[in-house]
Amino acid sequence: MEYQLKLLAAAATCGVLEVFTEIWIKPHPFYAVDRHLKHLPSSFKYKMVSESLSELWSQVDAAFVANSTTAVMESLYVGVPVAVCCVEDAMNLSPLYGNRSISMIADVNDLIK
Repeated sequence: MEYQLKLLAAAATCGVLEVFTEIWIKPHPFYAVDRHLKHLPSSFKYKMVSESLSELWSQVDAAFVANSTTAVMESLYVGVPVAVCCVEDAMNLSPLYGNRSISMIADVNDLIK
């Protein structure tokens, strides 16, 4: 989560995220994300959401998910474009690792593309 937020913050600094009306962050229910959010630049605007993914899919244009979640599968199933965050110093646990049609984001340049 920390690396994923850093990538989003870096992309926001470049102005890339301005194409989105809102950036929603849906943390895992058992992960305290607050300690990481306080380190984000003030220019990074986001909204915390806690609804189930099934309630959110119809309201989003794209998803940027952790490599350790099956949310990538749900996103594809409902037709939401998705990219997977690959932490640079950890194993990629994505169930779609190796699938060339899924964007694997390893750094801010990947995310900007």
